[in-house]
Amino acid sequence: MSYSARVIENHLKIDYEGLSKNISSDFIVEHGWIYELDSYRNITNIQWNTGANFYIDRSLLFFKKLLPYIKAGSYIYFNGEDGNNYGFFFEDGTVTAEALYLVREKDYELLQKIQRQRTDH
Repeated sequence: MSYSARVIENHLKIDYEGLSKNISSDFIVEHGWIYELDSYRNITNIQWNTGANFYIDRSLLFFKKLLPYIKAGSYIYFNGEDGNNYGFFFEDGTVTAEALYLVREKDYELLQKIQRQRTDH
């Protein structure tokens, strides 16, 4: 899928020094992203250049290349022009892309209750 998308939540921490030594500090910008460094020289804010087309599969390949430099537990959420939301999640040395759905709090609590009942049996 190719379309316009924007970052709606960003909780990434990328080792800028490691990335610069082993790939290139320009790698991110060359692939349509902009970023900011924190005071410890980690990339903590990354944004998609919304003027370019967004491809989930290409973004997944991009994040796989950065995977050794991304802190586990990081994630980033996007909202597409069609209203769909997507997230990239970084855990245990892997990155996954998933469609995201909004759930009301009471529905979430009900889902949690059902899951607890299933594990209790």
